[in-house]
Amino acid sequence: MKLLLSILCGLLALSAGNAFAGNQDPDWNVNSRYTVESVHISGSKLLRLSDPLRNEIARVIGAKLDNSLLDRLASRIRSELRTANVGVKVLRGTQPEHVSVEFEVANTRKNFDIALSKLAYQSRSGFSGAGQITTRAAKNELTFGVIRESDDLIEQFTGVKAKIERKEFNNRLTLRFEYDGYHEDWSRQTLSLSATDLYRTRQNFEPSATFAIAGPLTMTVGMSFERLENQFAPASIEAAHTVLDTLRYHKRWQSTEVDNQELDASYNLRAGVKSLGSDYGYTRQLLAVRYAWAHDRSVVSAEFQAGAIGGEAPLYDRFALGTSTTLRGWNKFDLSPLGANRIVYGSVTYRYRFAEVFYDTGAVWDKTGAAFAAASISPEQKQSVGVGIRKDGFVVATAFPIRGGHIDPVFIAGMWF
Repeated sequence: MKLLLSILCGLLALSAGNAFAGNQDPDWNVNSRYTVESVHISGSKLLRLSDPLRNEIARVIGAKLDNSLLDRLASRIRSELRTANVGVKVLRGTQPEHVSVEFEVANTRKNFDIALSKLAYQSRSGFSGAGQITTRAAKNELTFGVIRESDDLIEQFTGVKAKIERKEFNNRLTLRFEYDGYHEDWSRQTLSLSATDLYRTRQNFEPSATFAIAGPLTMTVGMSFERLENQFAPASIEAAHTVLDTLRYHKRWQSTEVDNQELDASYNLRAGVKSLGSDYGYTRQLLAVRYAWAHDRSVVSAEFQAGAIGGEAPLYDRFALGTSTTLRGWNKFDLSPLGANRIVYGSVTYRYRFAEVFYDTGAVWDKTGAAFAAASISPEQKQSVGVGIRKDGFVVATAFPIRGGHIDPVFIAGMWF
């Protein structure tokens, strides 16, 4: 009898336990137990995720496991990489009550893609934008795009770009041929200072090859064959044939569970070679470095540029500051209406979640050169500060030049990809 009562009590207790367990949310039970110790992304060698998404993925580390959050992140990865399949795996961690999360990205690509690579507005220079259509077949990629550029260079233009790429040796070598055809537009400041150096159209034929040297280090070599049609004498054509060489180091890494860092450094050399039939003989060198450190929801980034031109370069290769991304708040045509052959620039930005503040400083000037004597400028440091909002690649900011007299802010908005 006692044995029978013991069995009945045990069955009742087991039934009650099962009924209670059945009312629990399994995800809640798992989340309350396990902590994410690491996150990995695998399955693709070329993961071009945006910084905001990378930071959000990094914030998963150290938090409790949340399956719904992982599903949302997988959806965003799928959207940014334009792939149909991103799987999520939760694996046993190296410590008790810890797990490792792995996003598995299928190495598949769409054969046809339409993308907007730039859309920007600056209250001094107006709108700029670029869009493109890409189609793929085997190892070949063909891109056709249209562009309106009024921001980055002294020249302002509308035109088309066409490019074909082919990857070889497990993506360690990229062969590329690009054609650019532009119709030029010039500011009043530039027109008032020069006539003989201006051109109405510009065409570029550019073969190049990019080598993956070691890890994050790549080298691009190539040539550029430019044809410049004179602004006021259409029958007059000038050639600007150059040799190109670019070294780039780009690396992202995670130093702690909540710290992420990124370093992007490049050295670019363009040399106009008269022995190739060029009317311009010059060398243009530019060193650019950008470093960013993300801690939890804060991001601190710093940028530096230094460049020099020897000889007389065409206007599209001369330096400019005072754009929507450099020395924000200043007008590039007030600083150097015909560009300059020397540049030094630095910037520091602090962002918390989506709000940011920044400080820019720099100078552009001419060291020597008679061709642009009418607009020769001396080195003079300029400074600006600003505030803005940045979310998923979209930026809205107001920048203020630091100078005596009146305050004349510049409004900036756009998306850069």
